[in-house]
Amino acid sequence: MGKLIGALRQKLFGTGKSEKVDYAQLEIQLGLAEAQLVSLYAQSSEKEDRQIDDLVTEPTEAPVERVTRYSLPDDIEERTERIIPEEVLAAPEDFREIGQPEVTEIIDLEPAKFIKIKQEYPRYVCKADRSQAPLTAPHPARVLLGGLASVRLLVHVILAKYLEHMPLHRQVQSFKLRYGVHLSRKTMGGWIEHVAEQWLSMIYESIKSDVRSSLYLNGDETPITCLDRDFGKGSRKGYLWVYTNRDGDSIYEWHMGRSAKCAEPMLKGYRGLLQSDAYKVYSSISKKEGFLLVGCMAHVRRKFHEAWRDYDERHSGWYILQIGELYKIERELKEHPERDIVATRLQKSRPILDAIKEQLDTDILTLNSSSKSYQAVQYTLNIWVNLCRYLYYPDANIDNNAAERAVRPSKLGMKNWLFVGHPLAGKRTAIIYTIIENCKTHGVDPQAYLHDVLEQLPHMKNDPERIRELQPKNLSKSCSNP
Repeated sequence: MGKLIGALRQKLFGTGKSEKVDYAQLEIQLGLAEAQLVSLYAQSSEKEDRQIDDLVTEPTEAPVERVTRYSLPDDIEERTERIIPEEVLAAPEDFREIGQPEVTEIIDLEPAKFIKIKQEYPRYVCKADRSQAPLTAPHPARVLLGGLASVRLLVHVILAKYLEHMPLHRQVQSFKLRYGVHLSRKTMGGWIEHVAEQWLSMIYESIKSDVRSSLYLNGDETPITCLDRDFGKGSRKGYLWVYTNRDGDSIYEWHMGRSAKCAEPMLKGYRGLLQSDAYKVYSSISKKEGFLLVGCMAHVRRKFHEAWRDYDERHSGWYILQIGELYKIERELKEHPERDIVATRLQKSRPILDAIKEQLDTDILTLNSSSKSYQAVQYTLNIWVNLCRYLYYPDANIDNNAAERAVRPSKLGMKNWLFVGHPLAGKRTAIIYTIIENCKTHGVDPQAYLHDVLEQLPHMKNDPERIRELQPKNLSKSCSNP
């Protein structure tokens, strides 16, 4: 058990973190392992403890799957090269091919390169009627009128920053060192502003409308430093708010605060379920608008786990184990989608929650009010009604991890580009993150998608239904690469 706990702690707190790791699940596994260890020690003698520890240190995880050397998409371009011996090339009439050729495979990457395209528009006159005005082909509609950047270059700059988290000043250096091309950071920033606010904003508003019409939402917010010359210190804290629905559609909003007025535009008139942490803003808007709040069990569990891990308050271990049983039931429901979700939760989860409530009512009267366990009990009791609401709604989850996963890409990006350059720049950040994350959710290649829609949008009128068809969820997952 000690080795198992050590391995889980290394994954959760070690230096080699990756955005692909489900940290909430790791925390749950770690808490369960630690709680079970204390339970074993409490019920056994010192000698038995050592015997038990020797037993459980044997490998108990599932066999590790062999890591494949590579994985390629099914629609990858494939070329065949015939490697002919020099002797045959010199005298092909002296040789005859026999049998099947020996085949080997390699994976190649064609490097990007800059190309200057000079577009010429020749003029023509009618031979039969010289009085007619000269004829010239019309200039095609472009995303960037009068600008030098093609759609491919615009997409490259956008994805390098918001998908690969490479700030613009590093792109400037990369272009100069690798290709000998100088593009200023200000120029590229202007490109991003124009593409986001003039074109992608139409698709953004369409996604936002669909998300608001959902009957179940997850909500969360995360701080990001924003440069502001009009502010005394030159910078202040902005917030990226995110809302996701049951289908995984996400909408990001940028606000220079965390007050109720920031969430009201999105939640005004909303009548469904909103699952979030215990932030009071959501509660105050809920009372005004009439939607129902659903609590987050992961936040509750973290409170008890903090008391357990950081303060050695072993009393919290019982709660961690009980919450683990609730998660086990949710995993079973995912594995068996044919089951009645509400009936299963009422039959299996409700008794566990009743036992937790009974223990909470006892502990709030007996625990030391300065202890972390007491604070966790108090937090849980304050949101108990919201916490149990997921039982009665099949679309609701047990926690708010969907929204927390949605804010993770911005935190990864912030480690590289550090801050938003201006309060107004936050809006375009929200727009682009919305587009990219919805592409990822629905299995659409962001590069192919952006190239496709930026070619189409200049030729389209602002027709809401036509714009809605361009949402990532409504496009084929097999968008061809540009």
